[in-house]
Amino acid sequence: MEYFSPGSGLSKRDIEIYAKNARYTAGFCHLRNEIRKFRNSRIVSITLLDKKFEISKDFDKKEFL
Repeated sequence: MEYFSPGSGLSKRDIEIYAKNARYTAGFCHLRNEIRKFRNSRIVSITLLDKKFEISKDFDKKEFL
């Protein structure tokens, strides 16, 4: 995924999508090595890969979305 942050600029990230809604996408970010929330309007491009992963048992959808 290419993601634009006003503070950091453009970055490339590999993420495992755990949940999403109209405004945000939440998932495990391999760049930061933690679960993060991303504003959908700041996602410049995204490529879905055919990789399997398990959602972390620590993930609380209510906390991130």
